[in-house]
Amino acid sequence: MRDDIGTIAQQLLTRLSADGGAIKFSPGALQALAQYDFPGNVRELENIIERAIALHTGDLITPDDLQLLPAEPVKGPQESPTSGRFPLTDYLDRVERTAILEALGQTGFNRTAAAKILGVTFRALRYRMERLSITDKEKAE
Repeated sequence: MRDDIGTIAQQLLTRLSADGGAIKFSPGALQALAQYDFPGNVRELENIIERAIALHTGDLITPDDLQLLPAEPVKGPQESPTSGRFPLTDYLDRVERTAILEALGQTGFNRTAAAKILGVTFRALRYRMERLSITDKEKAE
């Protein structure tokens, strides 16, 4: 598909643009599309083009109009849930614990405000704190 991205993008642009093809891609935009590592499928390309049509000014769609996400930076060796060092549930508990403690720290351990930050009910936060053994003693840490 990578070789055909320019052709597919042009066809999608013609189909999606309200003025029937008066808008064109700049050479830089076509190059950016060709180099972009699409994690999705043609629908993702279609969504990118729809957004670019809405954002563009003038007759050309530029790389800036495409708003392509940068490639994920390569991270150094870290423990990951798939590294075999611990089960998924332990990993998720650590992530949840970190998020809860961060929200509590931001609110001075105000549980109602922390629940609001986390987008959960006070009752759900209290349950999770009990399950993860998070206590007021951790406030001092």
